[in-house]
Amino acid sequence: MEANNGIVVQMEIDLETNPFVSIFYPQVIGELTLFQGQQFETLEEVYDFYNQYAREVGFSVRSYSSKKSKDGEVIRKEYVCNKEGSWSTETSGVVKRRRGVGRES
Repeated sequence: MEANNGIVVQMEIDLETNPFVSIFYPQVIGELTLFQGQQFETLEEVYDFYNQYAREVGFSVRSYSSKKSKDGEVIRKEYVCNKEGSWSTETSGVVKRRRGVGRES
């Protein structure tokens, strides 16, 4: 068996620690079918696949987090629905306006 140095996608959902999670599996055709252990050659292929899959079922994805090794190689990358969570002010550039102190009596 040949070694594959591609990217392996792992889907992890722990139903024991979060029993209120409901899983929806949309019906998609052919090459867009997801399966555990799916392999890709590059992170760009992963993003393109998941974004194409997401659009097919009605949403899109964005990069959520990643982790690099000491060598600078990406060892973990997470994608989420583009509506997931909220952006921090550091990454979005949106800063709340601070109001001055009002009149004191």
